[in-house]
Amino acid sequence: MLIFYNIKFPKTHDIEYLLNLLKQAKVDIPEVVRDAKILTDYANLSRYPDSFDTIDKKEYKQAIKLTEKVLKWAKSIIEKKENKLF
Repeated sequence: MLIFYNIKFPKTHDIEYLLNLLKQAKVDIPEVVRDAKILTDYANLSRYPDSFDTIDKKEYKQAIKLTEKVLKWAKSIIEKKENKLF
């Protein structure tokens, strides 16, 4: 979404920081997308697996559902823009 809105951003796994950049640009972010900040822990876990506890199946499923909601939100914005172009 940052690329879509032409917002410069640093390389980071901090989803809350990235969401704040969208917020500063006046992008309306639904609550479910704001909740995605918890996914930062999973990004760190995948990069540094020995530094964190493993996740259980319930947490895994919740993370997948949240990720799907975020992707659906982003896709809807992009498709809405594309429809206006054609």
